[in-house]
Amino acid sequence: MVQLSELDQWTLEILKAMDEMGGLATCKELAGKLRCSPKRLAGKLRWVIKLGLIRRIDKGRFEITDLGRSVLR
Repeated sequence: MVQLSELDQWTLEILKAMDEMGGLATCKELAGKLRCSPKRLAGKLRWVIKLGLIRRIDKGRFEITDLGRSVLR
């Protein structure tokens, strides 16, 4: 399991934003909430997906996983 202490601030901000948005968002929606470019966010999302904290549900749409939510608790 991923430990909170192992995650950088940017990853935590992504998880918090997704949780606040109901756990489901497009890259563009999430980038707007985080006030960053979708291109910058897309690169980070690949890493967060590899950690199992979010998953891609279809092209451009992402969902926070149970593991991602547990990191926030």
